[in-house]
Amino acid sequence: MGTGIAERLLEAKHEVHGWNRTREKAERLAPRGVVVAESPRAVAEACELTITMVSDNAALRAVCEGENGILAGLGAGKILAEMSTTAPALVRELAERVRERGGALLDAPVSGSILTLRQGKALIMVGGEERACESAEPILLAIGSTVKRVGDAGQAKAMKIGLNVSLAVQILGLLGGAPTARATERLTLDDVVRRALSFAPSVASAAAASDLGRATLGEARAPLYRLRSALSRLWLTYPQSSFLENPG
Repeated sequence: MGTGIAERLLEAKHEVHGWNRTREKAERLAPRGVVVAESPRAVAEACELTITMVSDNAALRAVCEGENGILAGLGAGKILAEMSTTAPALVRELAERVRERGGALLDAPVSGSILTLRQGKALIMVGGEERACESAEPILLAIGSTVKRVGDAGQAKAMKIGLNVSLAVQILGLLGGAPTARATERLTLDDVVRRALSFAPSVASAAAASDLGRATLGEARAPLYRLRSALSRLWLTYPQSSFLENPG
């Protein structure tokens, strides 16, 4: 997703500085105009808006903390947009630390697949200060078609986690019930998913695009996302006391 975000920003003619724990991934975008930085801190020092898109809480701490982390490079008036699916409690903690440096953190997870992102149709829910949201909105609109402030830092993450869990459960339910429909009504698994598009388009289309859906339908195309990844976020729904303890 991080590469997709960078590509959207480049297409909108923004100056993009990038860093990745696997340097080769950042360097692949250099021919397109990305300035490859030596550290997360260097990115934050060079940019008015710094975006993080990482895999889990541990990765977010790794890029934010330390002498070469993002926090060390932030200053007055700068904004950190945390766009990963990470724990609300961790985001609130980081928001306070960014505020102490004179900046603002926006909790801005992306809702959509990599295809949705590349098409410019992703939904971005935002939690954070209203003024910071207004300042960052033009850049965020280069990434997704809809940017909606939903409250304070942490609240957008909570909404994203709820949507992820709900969609994953619905997909599993649809695909799990397909064999019953096939046995009782002589419908193929393909029939069940295709016909479901007419009355539950968001769930059915997501099911068909997932790794489980591709396998169920016998399609060789690469999945747009993996259900294991979505279900791995279930731990984020645990009580707040476990948010910072779970390594992600």
